[in-house]
Amino acid sequence: MQLRPLIVALLLLAFAITPRAAAQGFYTDFGKNRVQYHDFVWAYYESPNFMTYFYQGGQDLARFTVQYAEQCIGEIESRLEYPANTKIEIMLYHNLSDLKQSNIGLAIEQNNTGGVTKIIGNKIFIHFDGNFKNLERDIREGIARVLVQKMVFGSNIQEILQNAVLLNLPDWYVNGLVSYIGKDWDPEMDNQLRAGMLQGNYERFDLLNGQAATFAGHALWYYISQVHGPSAIPNLLYLTRINRSVESGFLFVLGNTVKGTIQEFNDYYQAQYAADTDERTTPQPDAALLKTGRYVQKRNVKLDEVKVSPNGRYIAYTTSEIGKHLVYLYDTQEGKKRVLLRNGYKSYSLAFDDNYPLLAWDARSEQLALVYERRDQIKLLLYNTTDQTKTFSNDITKFQQVTGIAFTNDPRKLVLSGVQNGQPDIFMYFIPNTKVTRITNDFYSDLQPAYLKLHNREGIVFRSNRNTDTLKTEKMDTILPLQNFDLFFYDLSNADNETDTLKTLVRITNTPLDNEFLPQQYDSTRFTFLSDMNGIRNNYIGYFDSIYLRTDTKVFFRDSLAVNPKYALDSLLKIGLIDTIIKIDVYQTIARYFPASNYSQSNLETSVAVKSAEEVQLFYSNGQYLLFKQPLPDATTLNPNLKLNNTNYRTQLDNREKARAKTKELQDALLKQKTELKAADVLPKDENPPPQQSAPNNQPPIKQLADASEPAVKPQPTDTIDIENYFFQSEFDYADEKNPANPQPDAASPNGIIMGVKNSNAAPSTAQNEPLFKRTDVRQYFTQFYIDQIATQLDNTIIYTPYENFNLSPVTFGLPDVGGLIRLGITDLMEDNKIIGGFRIPLGLSGTEYFLEYRSLRKRLDKKIFGYRKAIKNNYTITDIPDTPEFTVAAKNITTILQYSLSYPFDVNTSLRGHVGLRHDRIVFLASDRLSLALPDMYENWLYAKTEYVFDNTLDVALNILNGTRYKVYAEIHKPFEGAVNDRNVSFKFKDTGWLGIAGADIRHYQRVHKQIVWANRLATAMSFGTRKMLYYLGGVENWLIFDPNKQFDYGTPVDTEAGYAFKGLATNMRGFKQNIRNGTSYMVLNSELRIPVFAYLSAAPIRSELLRNFQLIAFTDVGTAWEGLVPFDETNQYSIVTIGQPPVEAVVKYFRNPIVAGYGFGARTKLLGYFTRLDVAWGLDSGARTKAQWYFSMGLDF
Repeated sequence: MQLRPLIVALLLLAFAITPRAAAQGFYTDFGKNRVQYHDFVWAYYESPNFMTYFYQGGQDLARFTVQYAEQCIGEIESRLEYPANTKIEIMLYHNLSDLKQSNIGLAIEQNNTGGVTKIIGNKIFIHFDGNFKNLERDIREGIARVLVQKMVFGSNIQEILQNAVLLNLPDWYVNGLVSYIGKDWDPEMDNQLRAGMLQGNYERFDLLNGQAATFAGHALWYYISQVHGPSAIPNLLYLTRINRSVESGFLFVLGNTVKGTIQEFNDYYQAQYAADTDERTTPQPDAALLKTGRYVQKRNVKLDEVKVSPNGRYIAYTTSEIGKHLVYLYDTQEGKKRVLLRNGYKSYSLAFDDNYPLLAWDARSEQLALVYERRDQIKLLLYNTTDQTKTFSNDITKFQQVTGIAFTNDPRKLVLSGVQNGQPDIFMYFIPNTKVTRITNDFYSDLQPAYLKLHNREGIVFRSNRNTDTLKTEKMDTILPLQNFDLFFYDLSNADNETDTLKTLVRITNTPLDNEFLPQQYDSTRFTFLSDMNGIRNNYIGYFDSIYLRTDTKVFFRDSLAVNPKYALDSLLKIGLIDTIIKIDVYQTIARYFPASNYSQSNLETSVAVKSAEEVQLFYSNGQYLLFKQPLPDATTLNPNLKLNNTNYRTQLDNREKARAKTKELQDALLKQKTELKAADVLPKDENPPPQQSAPNNQPPIKQLADASEPAVKPQPTDTIDIENYFFQSEFDYADEKNPANPQPDAASPNGIIMGVKNSNAAPSTAQNEPLFKRTDVRQYFTQFYIDQIATQLDNTIIYTPYENFNLSPVTFGLPDVGGLIRLGITDLMEDNKIIGGFRIPLGLSGTEYFLEYRSLRKRLDKKIFGYRKAIKNNYTITDIPDTPEFTVAAKNITTILQYSLSYPFDVNTSLRGHVGLRHDRIVFLASDRLSLALPDMYENWLYAKTEYVFDNTLDVALNILNGTRYKVYAEIHKPFEGAVNDRNVSFKFKDTGWLGIAGADIRHYQRVHKQIVWANRLATAMSFGTRKMLYYLGGVENWLIFDPNKQFDYGTPVDTEAGYAFKGLATNMRGFKQNIRNGTSYMVLNSELRIPVFAYLSAAPIRSELLRNFQLIAFTDVGTAWEGLVPFDETNQYSIVTIGQPPVEAVVKYFRNPIVAGYGFGARTKLLGYFTRLDVAWGLDSGARTKAQWYFSMGLDF
């Protein structure tokens, strides 16, 4: 029996039988922004399984995306044994900066954490970083994530709601599986796993989170597929879902527990890698010039882009921490470093781009170029080391993104790799006038350019996944650039001697199974690069050589020139038509290279100081980055004949490639044999052939051809069974949905063999080469909506307005009862338009609230329209009717608000917001007799305007645990008016109705003390002014759950009902006291809390239980005051005056009460049944006296 639904039902029953559970306070919204720097005009391609959306400049990328997605979805479905029953929607962005401008994943902040379910959709959001291999990975991971989420959590709302509550999967399980499907195992992953295994980092998966958990999960799924077979993975997923237990799935499928499987996984790879480190060099941390410390592993800090100046004195490098980038310059002579650039924002919700900043040194070591991105503009900063000045050059505006830079021999000229219209190419960039000269113009990924100036050559070396050394203009068609990366050299000295349509590159490497990285100059005759040819990224040194290719014959005629003519020349020489014949030997430039290191772990970065003959190398070892600086190896140290031993994985890769080549060879031979047999079957055989007739003139005999109406291959009888080709049918239908009777032939099976079954209806060979996606017209995107989230929760927060009308309600603040809140959110595909609506019905059935909100977020200026209505029943005592004794009558207080809001974000953290609205408060007396029937309705109308300046750079470390600062400064004005709208006239009166002004601030800072422990401080203040006033009640906490409202309000502090108050509100938190310990037109509150997440702090492992993971102990102090007038110490304040007696005999006594009160105490926080609950006990200090302990139970986050 499931206990959780029973507990929820009991709590609902307990609330239902409670007379009243009231709440106070309101949630202050801060929040980060998404800034749209330009408009996106969306269009899309539609294919059998996908809707691929793109915008201007991304059509070629969209073609690649849809072709590859259609190509790989069948394989992913087969590996998971789960079909995509509906079309998947792919949103494609040119770069990460554009993706971060989108509103995708922009959640509306909520104070109540309970009962919110995010609906899983079919959307994939990807961006292009200049590397088609990474785009391939993103497409695969996106498809895999959609299928895995639907497979595990279900595809309809009922299944999603059920499994979201009952199925809690660890990060390594889902994210690791998505990563496993998205990217094949490669040497980089193998090196990462080797380093972690030898250090024992993967013995306990419960200690891992974030990227470490994802990688460990990927490695485990890869191990399961290798040891237990690929079919074990979909079986594990299926059994995990139906049993709602990861443990059960592992036991049923693998015959071992999760812990046991992880132990086997560790034993397997530790044994493999232990024997794989022999005869390899391991970098020693003690010899490092710089080392970061192990904090980088916990804080997810990455160090890269290391560049040493040519003279060897300066080392520039970048660090990134979840989106925050720093560029450091280290002076090796002085041993000091300084920060040259700070850029970006820390954020766990926004994806962060490690492509920027880019660094490059000029040949004189005087100038460092920094390319970075800020506010959707690519910036170029030049730092001069001589006078330590910064020069901000013109923005680089001609590219969608820049992926690599290097100086040429001219300090005014850069060679860079950039993306234009989704095409990554090599360019020359002249800094003074931003002139761009294109070097390559094709669809291959050309990256990491470097300038080479060797003894007799000058050119550009770069890495590319092209399959040819001929440069020509090519647009992407059906060929997808997904090969590994080799190195190529573009000779600038010979560039002008070749035609524009046919320029050739020098291919430096040709390693289909490996990747090369970071080519650069080594000395005056050689270059260097990194490669994983043996399975570990090592240094290689190369040089150019020439080999004899051919001898060309040049024939000079009187008026022309012929090269290698095919006709005879002797006769032309005799008649004197030829002036000269020259024989020229032609040599081809080639590259030779050899390994210069044999490391046990990959070299992440290498930078060479050519003038000082030094190199800087970067390694990641045992949780920290190590930066080494050393002289270049001399000629006696280098061994051009060095042979590196392959790692076990690299050997397996070779064996698989050999097996694949042998299989293809056999398939080709079988295809050739079958083709010959079919051709022979076309010729009918006759048991009694007629005698051959001799052809006239000794011609070959004529063969008798078959009748054209006869089929070439006889069909098999339908009642026979081919026992050589039967198979077990899978639950997954692999047939073509449009023509199930004629499944499409497998691309790897030219004869139309699918799943071991011969397809007699195989399409002709011409159809087998048809692309999976046929070009269609580009279609315009029109807005369409779908359900985004559903919230069904118990709630007691003030939904919208923090103010209550003073004249049309009781003196106390009308606190909302605990009720059932139903909220539904829908959004469009791009999440630019959101509609949120709902209602709350109190358990006491009085005070029903309705609200509807529309947000338009497509442009930089965000817009919102909000409507709200609340009706609550109260009893009123009528005393001012002449000749009538006082009596009590029931009435409805109805509040209706309509508001229009604008928000202009300056950046991710800062925004300016404005609101204008109309408020209508009304009392409708309920007729129960003739007296109540005669009572007229009472109402007030208000127009108001409010402006806010909001800053928020906080970082969510955990639930209710933040780091950083956020604040809001606001001002508002309210104007009452008299209005009447009926069938006779429309009238509005604004003159002589008074006005109300309010100014205030809410400032919060969260200081990290140690690990997850934070010290949270808040200062909130507000003051009202004008002919009308605002009354603030000091005391209590926000969202206070108390079942006896009489114990919530302090009636001992007088309230001046004749002071002209327009509204009343709350000033919280002030623990240790009830509401109204002080009141006035102004208030100030200071809250200070030390928040200690006990179990999360003490445990190194991620905690599965929400109750334990979010359990926090709190020590707090509150100080506050509320007052009338300019200062709190004014003797006319209400709390300093006591009236004794009744008219006509009464005495007014003035005595000193300290306007400032304080409270202190302790509390606990945790997440209980999905709700973040708070329990506090506090003691108050009022004018030197300590109050009794006051208990507070509430729901909600933060203060």
